[in-house]
Amino acid sequence: MLQNHPWEKVILIDDDPLFLTINKRIIQQLLPEIPVQSFQDSMQGLHFLLRNFPEKFHQKSRFLILLDLLMPKISGIKLIDTLYQYCEGFEQCYDIVVVSSSVQEIPLESLIIRGLIKNVAQKPLTLCFAKTVLEKI
Repeated sequence: MLQNHPWEKVILIDDDPLFLTINKRIIQQLLPEIPVQSFQDSMQGLHFLLRNFPEKFHQKSRFLILLDLLMPKISGIKLIDTLYQYCEGFEQCYDIVVVSSSVQEIPLESLIIRGLIKNVAQKPLTLCFAKTVLEKI
């Protein structure tokens, strides 16, 4: 379990139902008191984040988002770009961790440097690695 974390909710966005299930179980072990919401459809996940942003921003509350990169409809990179375009300051209430099998194929350094993503994890996520990644946020 992680102690003293800032998140009130965890959002999982991944088109693979197996990885959604695995990641949800890992998060529930690390953060058992926090609700987890999953989106297999990246557009639905984006719409949820866009709808919830103003309220979260004003309340100073935070969501942890585990985001895949390569998805149909809208990629993880495009999702981040859309949040950046329409939700000024989203990085203050959305802590994004990219969890993807494609992390080595896509340059993410600029997103990390700009503070738009907090960390990167290679699939498949394990309990030990997830704990390490989340403790660094």
